[in-house]
Amino acid sequence: MLKTIMILDDDPETLELLTRVLNKHYEVITEMDPARLLEENISYKPDLILVDHFIGDVTSRDVINAFRQKEPFKQVPVIIHSAHEQIEHIANSINAAGFIRKPSGIKEIRDYIHAHLNGNTAASTGV
Repeated sequence: MLKTIMILDDDPETLELLTRVLNKHYEVITEMDPARLLEENISYKPDLILVDHFIGDVTSRDVINAFRQKEPFKQVPVIIHSAHEQIEHIANSINAAGFIRKPSGIKEIRDYIHAHLNGNTAASTGV
């Protein structure tokens, strides 16, 4: 069965690029407004959420805290994708499943997500 990745980012170019790279191996759902996900009745459960640290006025901390309160997102692992200089600290402080530092290469992103979704935790703590 095809695994689903939800990507939350406010940059349409980033969403387009990540979708092109990841949709060869996964079902990809994109969203620029995380608040909309929390307001609507979502019927699908992604296997992984990849979220930019800053999405407009919202941070990945806000997104993760809100998602942990709502089905179907409560148990979905979240990886933060950001250029923030403290991204590792942020990811650890909010119990994110991991982080990917921007800028990052296409292969690096794909391999990191693949490792995480396949249970290779040694390779999926952060890049």
